[in-house]
Amino acid sequence: MTERVDGESQRRPVVAAAFALVVPGAGHAYARAWIRALLWAALFVTSLWFLTPDGLLAGVPSFDVLADAYSDTPDLVLFALAVWVMNVVDAYLTASRRNRRVSDEQSCPHCGKRIDGDLEFCYWCTTPLDGHESGER
Repeated sequence: MTERVDGESQRRPVVAAAFALVVPGAGHAYARAWIRALLWAALFVTSLWFLTPDGLLAGVPSFDVLADAYSDTPDLVLFALAVWVMNVVDAYLTASRRNRRVSDEQSCPHCGKRIDGDLEFCYWCTTPLDGHESGER
């Protein structure tokens, strides 16, 4: 399900979007964007909580009661749907950005740890890096 690039696993954006489609915030959790996952889940739940007509949150309403309440106010449904769609799009983009960032980072060919591309050696294992001439100065 994931591919490895320099020891880091990449997450598939389509899978992240599919998880976000099922449960808001789950796609971000799959992409390991934990704070975003919590924020999207909280935004979705609070939008349903505060925008629900009075009296529905006193107990656990049945699906029929919710359907009747939201059929009278389609704006609430559209708002919750907009939050859900933005969550899916953001999960896809978050996974894509994370994959791009992981693939752009350089790693030491000897030990595999992340390195600074400006240095002539790996500061973890002190192996000289290719592309840098040791005699130039």
